[in-house]
Amino acid sequence: MDIAISERNQERIRRKVQSGMYSSADDVLASALSLLEERDDDLEAELGDMREKVRTGLEESKAGLAVPATEVFDELRRRNAEIARERR
Repeated sequence: MDIAISERNQERIRRKVQSGMYSSADDVLASALSLLEERDDDLEAELGDMREKVRTGLEESKAGLAVPATEVFDELRRRNAEIARERR
């Protein structure tokens, strides 16, 4: 496999190896790829959670369990005003 790496990234890899934290450029790239996979997995899990919450919300709304947005915002305004009073 041929991979083109920019001069900037080559220098970043060199600095990591020279720091002694990594024994080779391959180790730097392997670590970077592991972190990327971990981040992608976290994002995928978060997206799955969000989809589930949307699905649940839609089901609750269809069942008449939804709270009108005006009530939610009124409650948020009330709480914010209360917090502001407590800080004075």
